[in-house]
Amino acid sequence: MSKVKINEDKLLQAVLSNEELIQEYKYNLDNYSTVTNAFYENDEKQPVVVAIATIIRDIKNENSEKEVYKKVANLFNKNLI
Repeated sequence: MSKVKINEDKLLQAVLSNEELIQEYKYNLDNYSTVTNAFYENDEKQPVVVAIATIIRDIKNENSEKEVYKKVANLFNKNLI
């Protein structure tokens, strides 16, 4: 099974640079230059940013849609509800 070839950091930046997302979730784009930063290296720990990073990483790792859905749902349930 070959991994999907994407530049996950560029994809993360492309998604997170959406002005509507920035306004709604009040994150600093500069804090999330890499997918790894979204998971570990930030005091902000924005659940929406982590969810986007999770989706990108799991697509790259060819996880099933069901696995991705479960991870993101659990993240939101734990942090937003």
